[in-house]
Amino acid sequence: MENKNNATLRLFVAVEMPAEVVVRILAVQQYLKERNVFEGTYTTPAGMHVTLKFLGEVNVTSVAQINGALTEIYHSRLQAKLGPLDVFIARGRITIIYMRLICHDMEKLANKIDMALAPQFAQETRPFVSHITIARVKSVASDKKLLGVLYGITIEPTIFTLHEFVLKESVLTPEGSMYTDVARYPLL
Repeated sequence: MENKNNATLRLFVAVEMPAEVVVRILAVQQYLKERNVFEGTYTTPAGMHVTLKFLGEVNVTSVAQINGALTEIYHSRLQAKLGPLDVFIARGRITIIYMRLICHDMEKLANKIDMALAPQFAQETRPFVSHITIARVKSVASDKKLLGVLYGITIEPTIFTLHEFVLKESVLTPEGSMYTDVARYPLL
């Protein structure tokens, strides 16, 4: 029998996208599917969020301490706007297609979370990029063609308010990640 004290959860902190934003992202995904410019998987509506801090595998006994630290964070609601599409490149190839989220205070919130969890988790060293992953790319026949399609898409400047951030659990399955809310924290 497995000792419960050795059990782990794969955790991260994020802001979720409201329904009207998810609808816009789904339309962009449909447009990309119709163009057939890459092989890969599309983010499901449940996965449309901005990750503020990835915690990784965390012992279940640490969840209460994480929750306590996150509960102490006070931050105003976030005004955000959808931005252009872009890509992340790893080892010389396109791996992620994402939509920028334009929000001047998003990085401030991410920094507050990073600082609050600093005693338990290493602080982030990479620059914060406020983005929503819309697809994971397995292969591309032509980078130029893919980028031409991506950069040719005009994103309507949908402006919206984010009212909370969430501690989430991610369970990896053959069908993709499954997400469960652990706790929610209001933005005031």
